[in-house]
Amino acid sequence: LGPETERFYGHGRFLTLYMLSGLGGSIASYALSPAPAVGASGAIFGLIGGLGIFYYLNRQALGEFGRNQVRGIAAIAFINLLIGFAAQGVIDNWGHLGGLVSGVLIGMALSPRLTIDLRFFPPLLIRRFPAQGWLWAMAITLVMMALVRLVTPA
Repeated sequence: LGPETERFYGHGRFLTLYMLSGLGGSIASYALSPAPAVGASGAIFGLIGGLGIFYYLNRQALGEFGRNQVRGIAAIAFINLLIGFAAQGVIDNWGHLGGLVSGVLIGMALSPRLTIDLRFFPPLLIRRFPAQGWLWAMAITLVMMALVRLVTPA
């Protein structure tokens, strides 16, 4: 999961996605779980969300492969969340959900957008990053920092 996500996002965007997803998972765990926990699982779920949103945003350029990847990643997230809810009290579901939602949001801000330039043969796949991606990532970071100060434990 990590190498594939890093290959698409690049090193800095991948690190931002990973770290902010982990923070988002920890905030959700602290705010909503009766037994808050910290760990890498929120960040891993963030990578699932970030990779899923990458394929979703680029499903047209990637064709059937992209659409299959979206379905596969959604199934992976669903199965893992289902396992978490089946093992209540053992697995921090809120941390996982917080990481997943954070990963989707950060991914929407930082994910590259792929287009196909048909003027060439073979066609070129062009990767562009959103112009305000880092500004959105900073805004999400500021919201998370405010939540850290405002949230009280469940």
